[in-house]
Amino acid sequence: MKIIKLSIILATFAFISLSFMVSCSVSIEGAPCNPEANNCPNGQYCSEEGICKRGEPVLKDIGEIKDTVSGDILSDVYEFRDILSQDAKMDIEDINEDIYVRDIYGDIVDNIEDIGDIIVEKDSGVDTDYEDIMDIGDTGCIDKCNKDEKQCLSSNSYKKCIKEPSSGCYIWSQEITCNTPPDNYCKNNNTLIVYDGNGSCNNGNCTYSSEEVNCNYGCNNGRCNNCTPDCKNKMCGDDGCGGSCGSCGNNGLCTSFSCVCAQTYFLNCDNDWTNGCEVDKRTDVNNCGDCGNKCSVNNGTPECVNENCAIDSCNKYYDDCNGLYSDGCEQYLGVIEHCGDCNNNCNNLNLPNVQSYKCISGFNDFLCAIDQCKTDFANCNGDFQDGCEVDLMSNVQNCGSCNYDCYKNVKNVNEPYC
Repeated sequence: MKIIKLSIILATFAFISLSFMVSCSVSIEGAPCNPEANNCPNGQYCSEEGICKRGEPVLKDIGEIKDTVSGDILSDVYEFRDILSQDAKMDIEDINEDIYVRDIYGDIVDNIEDIGDIIVEKDSGVDTDYEDIMDIGDTGCIDKCNKDEKQCLSSNSYKKCIKEPSSGCYIWSQEITCNTPPDNYCKNNNTLIVYDGNGSCNNGNCTYSSEEVNCNYGCNNGRCNNCTPDCKNKMCGDDGCGGSCGSCGNNGLCTSFSCVCAQTYFLNCDNDWTNGCEVDKRTDVNNCGDCGNKCSVNNGTPECVNENCAIDSCNKYYDDCNGLYSDGCEQYLGVIEHCGDCNNNCNNLNLPNVQSYKCISGFNDFLCAIDQCKTDFANCNGDFQDGCEVDLMSNVQNCGSCNYDCYKNVKNVNEPYC
């Protein structure tokens, strides 16, 4: 702590009348007096010895006051003022930390109320007044802050500059917590703005977050209206407070406080009116014609057409050959009688010299093929369309078997035969 020991005299004194209203006065110079009460006659003051003396208090020479930081001797009153505070406004902290201020009894003065009683000694060679020295002003007090100034102390508290009634000085208030939000108010007829009771401090001011609350029964004077809804034996309709006892959902109607489906083909199969009549029984495969009537197709996919189950499509290699929904896609298409199609019977092809047929799997379907040729015949060209086209008993180039050429295999014969 920087300390400059300053010898000053604390005393009270009265202003000396510039003129006397009477032609004579009583002189009691040397009478005992109380320096604090200043109970001497006009034109006299109470000295520090406790006796009345004529004139005004004598301000002693400052002498040599040293700056405790630099060690320099302060030669004039302005340097003295600067050592008290850079802005020439000395507050109580300056007094406590920078100098000793003693009253006439030698006690250290550490109370702001004592400042008004301080008479600062000055160098008799410098013509200045007390306000220049301490910047106390006409009130005789020291402002610790500026009027209307505020400062945050924490994230949710602050202090503000207030005027102390007893001294008239501006001082800092006690810590103020941000817990007094603005009054709630109605944004409109059905919306209430509610402020959070715990605010935050920003630049010395409290700010409060808010949220919108929906008022089911209207908003007035910063509050949601109160009402006791009556929904006894009501599935839907007005609750008596401007609200609703329930909704009948999609495709639903509220009739006499009960929900019904708007059309006969709509059904409420899950008994949940929040989603209304969720089923169209004309097309719903799980509720076709009625709740719970689920369509199913053997080897296929079902559909609901006009409240009736039907076959929408069959799985690969299956088909509905008899036209009955009951057995679904009953026909496997890998058989001779229905090879790749309900109406494709390989036995009805009547290809030349074919003894029997078979149904084989093609690239993406089933196809008819030759199983066996009649005796002594063969399908040597591999073409299904002309059947077993070769007579192996008479064909010189396919004699006995396909591709056995007599011209190539019988030597020294000009005209071979089979």
